[in-house]
Amino acid sequence: MEKLKVFRTAISPYQGDDFREREAVLLKTLDVEYLETPGDANVLITNTHTSLTDYDLSKVKLIIHPNSGYDNFSLADLSNTNAPIVIGHTVRANAVASYSLSALLGHYVQIPNQKKWSKKRTWVRKDLSKLKVQLIGVGHIGQQIQQSLGPIVKEVFSYDPYKNANTLKLSEADAVIFATGLNQTSHCFLDREKIGKLKKDVLIINGARGKLIDQSCLITFLKMNKESFAYLDVFEDEPVNFEQFQLNNLITTSHIAGVYSDLNNEILNFSYSVLKNFIEKSDSFHTLYKDEILQNKVVHGIII
Repeated sequence: MEKLKVFRTAISPYQGDDFREREAVLLKTLDVEYLETPGDANVLITNTHTSLTDYDLSKVKLIIHPNSGYDNFSLADLSNTNAPIVIGHTVRANAVASYSLSALLGHYVQIPNQKKWSKKRTWVRKDLSKLKVQLIGVGHIGQQIQQSLGPIVKEVFSYDPYKNANTLKLSEADAVIFATGLNQTSHCFLDREKIGKLKKDVLIINGARGKLIDQSCLITFLKMNKESFAYLDVFEDEPVNFEQFQLNNLITTSHIAGVYSDLNNEILNFSYSVLKNFIEKSDSFHTLYKDEILQNKVVHGIII
């Protein structure tokens, strides 16, 4: 096999100034070159800031994308390269699922801090066993949420037309959690019509993609229904000015659902593992990563 020449297209601010150096040291143990410029690269390591149209893909044999989101890639990108694009769902899935679960449990079950023993022993809280949750998306993240909530809530309605999950009961849901990718069919999924079907005290959690929700309609809904609540980690356009979201029934965060203390190590380990398998298991590589290769996620002309 031709010696692999690796180029990382971009890093995110949370990865730190020494990330490229750490990545270079690790990957060079596989006897590859770690390039400073993309000219001769035959392996690209990308992130959500990457546009493949900026690179000459004619020599590229492998693209590693250690991210859960991949809506920055298009069908045109896929048709312009024969290189497998390997997606790192596992790197962030648990963290994003934890964000959604923390938001839901923290909203309904707030533990009081009692400094003195209370003989009344009262605790006003939502009975989770009566809760109905609408889950949008049952991929890697959605499955974790579904499996975690299943035993403790009354019902989880799961909707993901690409996973044969077709239960959409927005009008019955006490909470709506987004755990799906962004594509042509999911764009603005929660629009004015669907928002109008929601309960007046619904909880909405979005740690997936901002453009899944009609943001202006949601803000109007929250303003009109004070008992409703939303946790938004993602927005239609980022970075976003939070001044427009100054509502008592809305908590906003800066696209941090997938960020955690050991993230950099997990990204490095994922890229190392994929590259190592590409070198050592070239004959079985496509089979080994069949569920992670982006080209295998095209259904009816849509990247799901």
